[in-house]
Amino acid sequence: MLVTTALVTLVMLLIWQTNLLMALCFPLLFESRELIYFSAVLSKVMEGGWLPLVFATFFLTVMYIWHYGSVLKYQSEVREKISMDFMIELGSKLETVRVPGTFQKISMDFMIELSSKLGTVVKVGLDMVDSENKAALEAKWMKLQVAQLEAYARRTEFVAEQAKLLLKYYKSEDK
Repeated sequence: MLVTTALVTLVMLLIWQTNLLMALCFPLLFESRELIYFSAVLSKVMEGGWLPLVFATFFLTVMYIWHYGSVLKYQSEVREKISMDFMIELGSKLETVRVPGTFQKISMDFMIELSSKLGTVVKVGLDMVDSENKAALEAKWMKLQVAQLEAYARRTEFVAEQAKLLLKYYKSEDK
């Protein structure tokens, strides 16, 4: 509760921009209530009041270890970070060349391959379905196949249109 009160006080000051006096009254009120609770727990240690203290100690330990691990992780990431200058220098040394349109071809080949595998899975699955549902599912699958072919045709037309524009640009005199 101590941490929650501190965080709410920060929110009051930084985000809500509450009056400073009001923001300081809030933790005083809640911290005094928490101190009363803590003193009650301490006075009942011999009668079982030790259990909340054990829980609090356990959770405090877990939070400390978590924080310590996060700090170590951050420090190792900063230490092992590769700078952008090094990446650019490395890229120029490797003499990598981008081939226009390669990604689109690879992605379309992947989509066609995936579609054929899905078609096989659907056909096997349809053989396991009763004839009443089979006809409806086959019709649905056919609609999806047609929609996919239409989308592929539109993409192909778009790529052809783009290629024509590039060709026109390269043939023009004022590049």
